[in-house]
Order: sequence, then structure tokens, then C-alpha cells
Amino acid sequence: MKKNSNRSGFAFAAVVEHYLPDQAGARAPAADQHEHPSLAARFRSYPPPQEELDLHGLTAEEAEKAIRRFVVRCREIRLTTLRIITGKGLHSPGQPVLPGVAEATLEELKR
Repeated sequence: MKKNSNRSGFAFAAVVEHYLPDQAGARAPAADQHEHPSLAARFRSYPPPQEELDLHGLTAEEAEKAIRRFVVRCREIRLTTLRIITGKGLHSPGQPVLPGVAEATLEELKR
């Protein structure tokens, strides 16, 4: 098995040399290899949430008001990492509402 995998490696190298002669054997610097970390890695790099708002059971109007009050209060006390829990909308008739309301409200507050 190893012998076959080496052959395919050599074949690939030959194709790279043939079509991209200036790139043959070139490797990306170590910094470029991790240029786009996974979502999980990005979440691990953030500090844990300092405050949390759970919107379960709220209507769209109540959720919008709660998000506005929450974000304004957190800005006043200079918190930097927040968590807003919207849920998946499994108990809502039709499509989930709160994730869209939260996203639109946060976009508006960002401006």
C-alpha cells in the first residue's frame, strides 16, 4: 500500500511541475496554513461570554426590545463578549422567527 501511495504522490508532483513549474516544491509559509481557522477554533479564541440573554419563549417584538436593552446595558458597563440565545424555533409554528429578529436588530445596532 505504501508503495502505491508514494507513486500517486510522485504522479501528482509531476503534474504540478508540468503545469505550474514555478510552484513546484513551493510550500506555503506556516502562517498561511492557518489563515482560515475553523468556526470551532474561532469560538475557542474568544473570551467566554461575560453576559447572556436567553430569548426562549419571547415574541419577535419582545425579543427585539430585550436585545436592544441588553446590548445598550452591556455597552454602558463595557462588556465585550455577549451571548444571545435564540433557539432553533422548534416550537414555533412555521419558520423560526427569533434568529432573524436577533440578527436584524444587532445589524441595526451596529450601525
